[in-house]
Amino acid sequence: NGASTVDGSTAPVLGNDGSAGGDADSAATASVDFFGTSIVGRYICYVVDISGSMAGPRLAAALDELARSIRALPPDRSFHVLFFSGGTLVLEDRWQRATSGRKRAFTSRFADIEAQGGTEPRGALEHAFTKLAPVPDEIHFMTDGQIPGNVVQQLRDLNGGRIRSVIHTYAFGDASGGAVLERIAGEHGGQYRFVPDRP
Repeated sequence: NGASTVDGSTAPVLGNDGSAGGDADSAATASVDFFGTSIVGRYICYVVDISGSMAGPRLAAALDELARSIRALPPDRSFHVLFFSGGTLVLEDRWQRATSGRKRAFTSRFADIEAQGGTEPRGALEHAFTKLAPVPDEIHFMTDGQIPGNVVQQLRDLNGGRIRSVIHTYAFGDASGGAVLERIAGEHGGQYRFVPDRP
């Protein structure tokens, strides 16, 4: 299945064109993860739930981890964040180069993020595949609730071409949607993780 653990090994940074990203030193020394799942691609898209059930400590924990992961990215990577609830919140309309200044400016805006509304990730996932160029090497898709069942087919349709994105999934604080998330990760070469609430 798609669930696995990270063994701590490093991997070359590869872009969707199959070429090595950045220089050898930055690829070899970078140790970047999101909730324990290693990040090895050049173009990283985070798709993060900010629905009403995320309000309070859950949202704070998710945003802390998101900011930590982005800050750890070396400058040869690019990142994008899509927040979803009843709709999609896009802070920037293009890939962000992971320079120290850009990471600092971007993550500072997380203080204004509020949790509200339902759990509708389909618009955010469509945005990741149709609005970003190049398409992501990796998508890190996190939710604390059940998602519409047709997301499975949507991602097959969006990610079924010659260039494929690896999709990692995370059930955050609530495992009720875990079966669908694990299926998505398994079909798209990713890992599934259940992330418990902080004590």
